[in-house]
Amino acid sequence: MNRNEVFVLIPAYKPDEKLLKLLDKLEAENYNVLVVNDGSGEQFDHIFDAIHNAEVIHHLKNMGKGAALKSGIAYLSENPQCKYIITADADGQHTPEDIGKLADFLLLTKEQFVIGSRKFTGDVPFKSKFGNKITIGAYAMASGVKIGDTQTGLRGFSRELFDELYNLEGDRYEYEINVLLHVAKKKVKINEIEIETIYIDENASSHFHPFRDSAKIYSCILKYCFSSIVAFVLDFILAHLFLLVLPYVLTKETYDFHFFTLKNAAVLSMTATAIARVLSSIVNFIMNQKYVFKSKEKTSSAALKYFALAAVVLVINSSLVPILEYLFFPFTVAYIISQISCFIFNYFVQKKFIFK
Repeated sequence: MNRNEVFVLIPAYKPDEKLLKLLDKLEAENYNVLVVNDGSGEQFDHIFDAIHNAEVIHHLKNMGKGAALKSGIAYLSENPQCKYIITADADGQHTPEDIGKLADFLLLTKEQFVIGSRKFTGDVPFKSKFGNKITIGAYAMASGVKIGDTQTGLRGFSRELFDELYNLEGDRYEYEINVLLHVAKKKVKINEIEIETIYIDENASSHFHPFRDSAKIYSCILKYCFSSIVAFVLDFILAHLFLLVLPYVLTKETYDFHFFTLKNAAVLSMTATAIARVLSSIVNFIMNQKYVFKSKEKTSSAALKYFALAAVVLVINSSLVPILEYLFFPFTVAYIISQISCFIFNYFVQKKFIFK
């Protein structure tokens, strides 16, 4: 199969001899290769000077893996011969055989996007296996799409996606999860091809910083959690405040609602929950629209759908709290359980239907 239309893009930061060995193997398979030196520094010039079988472009300073990938995409988009790009890491974790699997798949099927998916079997560092499991769940929650490997750097995509992927936000590791989120949002099928799971020296060559880069990768979900926590705290405080005030307003022992009768305690908890939820929902709507999802949906349209959702959740929460109290849970515990039960449901509905 003719692979002249496929270009391998390798971002490299402080690489070692493994990059040169990979390039020799790719040369033997007649691949077109572009290496992006992401500001590795003068002490690594001997590595890049030794490259004779690939094009090399340079960043004057380290800008991050995402920035290096975008520089490579921009450079290759100017080459009319390039119809597909396959990204691979510089540390030898991606074999020419696996790169070939993705290349042949793209050429044969004409699909737009494919990833090399690892099964994480064998001697895999715990942080890598655990981190990928967490990211799989987080990605599924954010996109509604479940894939087997969200952290793989071995990916292939067609020219139709070059401009879109170049313009995505993110200059470091968060860029790669932004790519997956974008293709899911655009309804582009994410094809998966099983590849080897290779970790060299416990992945010591990785420049991934767990806390800094994880925070960027999970930024949308973390912001949603923060927004929800703010709304929850406000909701919690207001509910208890109204629970103190309302007994001076609602003084009957029982209330008849035609089809059923409620005792004063149930009416108080339902009313306190309802008023608190209305006020906290307004704050939550503003934060989610402007800060979390950065929605371009018209405010009036989004607000209508959001408060319709809030009404449904209000009925659930207002009904669930007295039910749990009837089951001998204290009001505070019942309130917390009812809020947590709606958290994930709220996220999916807002992500998919309200703040598109």
